[in-house]
Amino acid sequence: MLKILFITDIHQNIDALSKIDFTLFDLVLCGGDLAEPTHIKYSIIKDIVSILKDNNAFIIPGNCDKDPRVVELINNLNNIDKKIIDFNEEKIMGIGYSRSLRDDAKMYREYFLEDKKRIFEFYEKSPAKFILDLCGIKITGKDEFTTIPIEDTLKKSCDFIEKFASFSEDELDKYFDSIPESNFKNGIILSHSPSNMVLDKLVGLPNAGGKALKRAIDKYKPKLVLSGHFHELTGRVESNGTIFFNPGAIKDNKYGIITIDKDKIETEFKLIKN
Repeated sequence: MLKILFITDIHQNIDALSKIDFTLFDLVLCGGDLAEPTHIKYSIIKDIVSILKDNNAFIIPGNCDKDPRVVELINNLNNIDKKIIDFNEEKIMGIGYSRSLRDDAKMYREYFLEDKKRIFEFYEKSPAKFILDLCGIKITGKDEFTTIPIEDTLKKSCDFIEKFASFSEDELDKYFDSIPESNFKNGIILSHSPSNMVLDKLVGLPNAGGKALKRAIDKYKPKLVLSGHFHELTGRVESNGTIFFNPGAIKDNKYGIITIDKDKIETEFKLIKN
């Protein structure tokens, strides 16, 4: 039997991380986002890295872990981004970062403009109204809006976008193509961001998970896919023999436990008490 601690999206919440008893687990997996990119506190991130290092955690970087000093700290850990490791007869593949915000903005814009009712429903219901600005869509009145050329709005948002690290779908496809199916069958994928069509749809937006990752899942048929990135989209989904699990963010005092006993996989959602 293998007992795994899965933590992700820490965002500098060392208080929550410090309350976890790491000694209860055989393996620690971290899905990244140690940093809060709008106000990075390096001393806190160093302390987080010390905890992870003391517990021999395997980690992938999140899209918020772009700052060179944060990258250096993560590289002092067991960084398994685009690597496969063997642990107690389990194969684990790491995939860090997320889709590009530029690509997402273009996809969201197309989605909104396909059906203009979506714009106003999103504006009314979503707490993430800044996404409309990122897409170059401006509400001007009741049932009225105007658009700005997407390249203009992306240029205006360049400083914000550049805070985040991303992969390209082509880049991931090339990586997955380099690995034969026989080298990674029935394994575990640790990915910062989710697969397309599973735990990847925020209110009022289209599915935003990775398409290359979905193609890889169809190819390798892993037993388990662990992801975070979308803090709100906690859940366990079983599809075509694969279990998808997002336990929520350490930032929100949430983490997950996975127990693997032969062919049986159990998952638990845990909440850290203040």
